Amino acid sequence: MTDWMKDKSGQEGLRAEDRFKAWCEERGNSVYSSPESMNINDHIDFIIYNTDKNRYTVDIKGLKRIERDSEKQDEWTWIEFANVNGKRGWLYGKADYIVFERRNGWLFVKPKKLRDFAEKRVNRSVCADRPSAAKYKIYRRDGRQDEIALVELKELVKIGKFVNDTK
Repeated sequence: MTDWMKDKSGQEGLRAEDRFKAWCEERGNSVYSSPESMNINDHIDFIIYNTDKNRYTVDIKGLKRIERDSEKQDEWTWIEFANVNGKRGWLYGKADYIVFERRNGWLFVKPKKLRDFAEKRVNRSVCADRPSAAKYKIYRRDGRQDEIALVELKELVKIGKFVNDTK
């Protein structure tokens, strides 16, 4: 288990992955955790075979907080252009879909569509001084080389496919 998985947000991310895996399996899909190197280097959490035996890879993104001590919310999500080491972030991963958790389902977005959207809409030449100011602007956390930005989930619904899971 890598260090980031041990902190609060890492544990919450793993729980979101567990919820997604259970949701997929309830629908008859076969879900396999990716090898650690694939998870780290390619940003692929799961390999899925649907009921037609088609293979898909996904990177799961749980609900996010805007500020570290705030509540998780369902209006904004973080997009990672560069990771904490300054290398290409998960936005440039190799998954077939980035899957965002919503309070009432899952939002599937093709990475190319997400990249095109983020690169067009996020002003990467402007740096926000605090997380809540990072709406469509870059935010860098102290002591890290990451480049992250907040984007509205309602905008991502327009470029993805939302699967409602209300019971």
